[in-house]
Amino acid sequence: MKTAGKIFIWVSAALLAVWLIPWLCGIIVAKPVSSPFTLYSFIAKDFLTMDREEGNDLLFTDRKGNVYGDEALPLFYHSVLHSRGAFPDSIGGRAVTRDEVKLHNYNLSEKPANVDRIAAKAYLLMESVPLRLELQDPAYGMVFRKDGLHVYVLEDNSPDPEKSAAFTRALTEAGFVFPASLTSGNPTHRKEFDEGYLLTDAAGRLFQLKMVDGQPEVRHFPAADALTLTYISIVEVSDHSVLGYLSDRDGHLAILRPDGTVLPTEVVWNPCKEQLFVVGDMFNHTVKVSDRSVDRFYALRSDDFSLIDTMERAYPDPPVNFSRWFLPCRLSFVSGTDGYVRPRVRDFSWVGLAVDLVLLAGLWALRRRRNPHK
Repeated sequence: MKTAGKIFIWVSAALLAVWLIPWLCGIIVAKPVSSPFTLYSFIAKDFLTMDREEGNDLLFTDRKGNVYGDEALPLFYHSVLHSRGAFPDSIGGRAVTRDEVKLHNYNLSEKPANVDRIAAKAYLLMESVPLRLELQDPAYGMVFRKDGLHVYVLEDNSPDPEKSAAFTRALTEAGFVFPASLTSGNPTHRKEFDEGYLLTDAAGRLFQLKMVDGQPEVRHFPAADALTLTYISIVEVSDHSVLGYLSDRDGHLAILRPDGTVLPTEVVWNPCKEQLFVVGDMFNHTVKVSDRSVDRFYALRSDDFSLIDTMERAYPDPPVNFSRWFLPCRLSFVSGTDGYVRPRVRDFSWVGLAVDLVLLAGLWALRRRRNPHK
């Protein structure tokens, strides 16, 4: 028992060392790194990066070193320009109004931790066309199972057999194979309208499901059948130009239009490893894909999402990891790229392992020298 107790103490000490020492070293040597705000400018025909602020003005720099003010991004800073009386009447020869600009502007942000995680397989179901034309809090919940869609009344958590049968029948008639695989919805009344859910069935085909006047409305998107989808996100933008963002197994981002067409893009994105940030307007979309080492920017046309330009910006080299010189690895339990808590062994170091073995051999030799009879 005494030997077992010593082994337990030494193993615990070793685990604490490979967990806490790299963490403490990171706190001591880490320097804050931020990614400056960057957008593609229809005016400058280049990516503009926020450089500095002078007074009430933000200054932006393109890749050639030219400096611009807010006027180079009139679609994004329309409120600021309007307050100064500097909002243009036309952009690129096209007459524009602030209302038109606001109608087309939107943004989308997605982090790996929101994608690679375990989430409850229960979803809220709201009325997409309410009587008073104002969205209300969802009154129903739904669960996909192998035998169909089960609908529940949220007020008392009781099953609704009639709605369950109606929704299951509508999905089955549209060719849906239970259960659902991927789902994406935004069941909140804090938006202009509701498009229900985008979802893939057990065969990987893409559908849309929503409740209209209490009845199911189901659409199948055959244009997406050729894609092996790994990520879907419903997008409810004011101008109804985009219905969803899709990512296939090869990591290519595609745009789903409300009419069911799928537009491929040149954007490459791994939803489980990289962050996605999109800023869209009536002329262009700026797409930023980021990991821990680099930001990749894509400028896309807003009409057909064809590629206009690309840019990469690498992060500064990380500080020297001193712990790798005297520890064989690094132990952590959480990650910024997923939502799981589990042991993770990273940054294996042969140098650290060799140093530890030498130290252990030295301690053993010292102990033998002090206690030659043991």
